[in-house]
Amino acid sequence: MEPLRTCTTPISAVNGKIVTTVEGLARSDGQLHPLQKAFLKHFSFQCGYSAPGFLMASLCLIDKLQRSPIPRTSIDNAIEEAVGQHVCRCTGYVRYYQAIREVILDTPGLVT
Repeated sequence: MEPLRTCTTPISAVNGKIVTTVEGLARSDGQLHPLQKAFLKHFSFQCGYSAPGFLMASLCLIDKLQRSPIPRTSIDNAIEEAVGQHVCRCTGYVRYYQAIREVILDTPGLVT
């Protein structure tokens, strides 16, 4: 899984590739993804404009951690690296970080 900035990526760059969007995170039965649940629990977004970018970058981080777990002490740096370039003018980022951190800690095998 590789993150792409949709605002700067031409559609031709994803031709023939599998693309997952925020709408594809929920299961087919409507059950929300753990990241979506955590974002709601922590009131991580208000306007909804930046939430999809944070969700998808977080999903890519979790995918990366499933393949290569990190020490618990490195979680904050990993989150900063994954979502640090995303902009949100509503929440001050703290709520996003809390939600992402919670999912990482609650998902077995992501940290050592």
